[in-house]
Parts: sequence; C-alpha cells; structure tokens
Amino acid sequence: MQWEILLVDNASTDDTADCAKRHWPAKHRAELRVVPEPQIGIAHARTRGIEGAKYELISFVDDDNWLRPDWLARSAAVMAQRPDVGAMCGRNEPLCEGVAPPWLKNHANWYALALKNDSYGDVTERPGSIYSAGMTLRKSAWLELAGCGFRFSTMGRQGAILSAGPDVEVCLALRLAGWKLWRESSIELQHFLPATRLQWNYLKRLVRTAGTSAPLLDPYLFAIESRDQRARLGRRSFGEPDWRLRSLALGGKILGRPYTLIASRLFALEGNHRVIRLELHIGELIAVVRMRGEYDSAVRRFLDGSVRQGLDRLRKAKEDR
Repeated sequence: MQWEILLVDNASTDDTADCAKRHWPAKHRAELRVVPEPQIGIAHARTRGIEGAKYELISFVDDDNWLRPDWLARSAAVMAQRPDVGAMCGRNEPLCEGVAPPWLKNHANWYALALKNDSYGDVTERPGSIYSAGMTLRKSAWLELAGCGFRFSTMGRQGAILSAGPDVEVCLALRLAGWKLWRESSIELQHFLPATRLQWNYLKRLVRTAGTSAPLLDPYLFAIESRDQRARLGRRSFGEPDWRLRSLALGGKILGRPYTLIASRLFALEGNHRVIRLELHIGELIAVVRMRGEYDSAVRRFLDGSVRQGLDRLRKAKEDR
C-alpha cells in the first residue's frame, strides 16, 4: 500500500515544520511533505491538506491522536469494501492525563470519543457521529462537493479559540450528495486528553462555543428536512427560516429550566447533562441573535442556491445507478 504523510503547517510559530523534517527517517517508505497554510483554522488546514494530497483516501490525524499499528491498513480496507462511503471513522478511546473525571463517558462526544459500546455501522443519518479526529475521507467525494461550490462556513478551532463544525458540515454535505457515512468498530485510535481539557469549566466553554457554530449548519438541516418531511434527524420541523422564531425557541429551552439555569451559576453541578444542554442552547442563541436577518437569508441562499442544487443532482445520479 502506498501512502504519504502530509503535514499542514497552519501558521505555526514553534518550528513545527523543521522539527518534523529533522525527525522523519530519511529511508522511511512513506514520504513526508510539509505544506504551508497561513490562514489559521482547522477548516483552512483541512482544505489545504485535501488539495495537496496525492491519493484517493485522506485520513485526518491530529497531534493528540495515537494510532494502532494496523489503523491505516484497516481504514483502507473498509473504504475499499464500501465504495458508497464518503467518510468514515473508527473507535476513539480516551487516553487521559491523570484520572478521568467520572462524567467523561456521558459527555464523550464533545471530546470526539467513540467508545466501545457506541453505535457502529451506517451512521449516514447521524452525521455528528463522524469526528475529524481520525476521519478518513474519499478525495473523489470531496472533489464532487468542491465542484458544486461547497466551501466551509464553519471554521473550527482557530489557535486558542475554541470552535467546532467543519467535521459535521462536510458530513452533512456528503449526505446531501448521496454518500454514506460509516463508523467502524475494528479501527481504533487513542485520543490523548490533557488534564486542562478534563475540567468541567473547560467542557462548558467548549460546548457553548460549539453552539455558536450550530446555526451555520442549519441550512443543511433545512435542506435535508425539506427532502425528508419525516425529520429523521430527530428534530422538530424547522418550518421556514426565521431568526426571531429560532431565538424564541432557544430562549424557551433556556428559560424552561430555571432551576438548572440558576443553580449552574451558583454551583459546579459537575456531570449534569442539563447544564451542558443549557450551554449549547446559550451558544446557539448568541449566534442567532448576532446574525439576525442574515440567518434567514443565509438559509434561503443555500436552499435556493447552486450548491444545494448541485448536491441534489449528485444524489439523484447515485440513486439512478
């Protein structure tokens, strides 16, 4: 199997590129290439890496992802067996610095963890189940999306700024284009979690900032729901895009739990899932209010625009085969 390592130098200031080159064995059978990406952000780095990759399968591996020896071979085998899968990931087990907090398993998804007892197989209708940490993407599927004009609207983490969204966004676009999403239990990596990220306040901050990215994904969800009125994403019908109604709905979710809202400001309430849901809705509300009318127009532009039409054509072509 031929493969390469592509290191995206995302405006680093710590000699990352030269350090990698110095430590990479000269006679290693895989080539190491370093490509620069001056715009900070995971979405920019991922895009640059995809564009520079030589081969059909592209796996995203971050500096805190520790792979099993057979991880690459197994990932390639699964994608070869399932040509209808556009993106997949495997099991992401935690490797914690120090003792893991007792609430980690219940909030594992926020740490891009896919544990042994999670759901595996076809997760096309659950695009949030595919994490960028250890995601394997089919380049031909990406080129289809790019050919329709797809560009990330969510940026993801930018330096020390916590954010989220690019992994879910590309999976939603793949789903609209008729590709399957897959999660494979036989493929495993360890996701290293430093002690600073295992603090309850860190998780609350992470979830709130993830919430601020959620409205940028709503155009895809409107498109999916308009195609499937049964709303198989498990969410109520969106109806027509209206930032006021969206804000009222989010405000109702936040104020609907007044005791949790007040208590979470007075006490830690570590592990309480209602606290995490509140942080998510607060982040969503902040983002929608900031966008105001732009929220409505962004959703409508996507629903009526060339990107959505192109994705629909791709899906219909796959269904007609």
